[in-house]
Amino acid sequence: GKIPHSGWVLRKEGTGLRAGRVTYEVLVATGSIATDGTDDTQFPDYRLAITTQPTSANGAGNVNLTVAATSTPSGATLTYAWQRNAGAGWVSVANTAGIYFNATSATLTANAAVANANTFRVTVSATGANSVISANASVTKP
Repeated sequence: GKIPHSGWVLRKEGTGLRAGRVTYEVLVATGSIATDGTDDTQFPDYRLAITTQPTSANGAGNVNLTVAATSTPSGATLTYAWQRNAGAGWVSVANTAGIYFNATSATLTANAAVANANTFRVTVSATGANSVISANASVTKP
């Protein structure tokens, strides 16, 4: 039988002063051969980076936690999923009237009286990219 491979050979023939010279370039995609029936290795189309981390907020009313992120190359549609930790582990934040607003945007608005002493973070995702998680930021009320 044939040995499975993932690659190709490029044959180049010289011209001019290099006429008659033949070179070969072997191109191989390593790690992309699956012999167990699973899909081939997938390489992300985009690389995500958080350019501005959320900072802790202190306020009597609503406070904002904001993150900024980019993709390389640019053009990925970014999605945001905020989480909070009140001491028992990370749970997803949902839009809740009077408590949390914009839970799926770059800026989470939280009622400081309710969110007091909670820690927040956000996961930034895009199709064709590995997700990134922000640094933690806390909310306190005076």
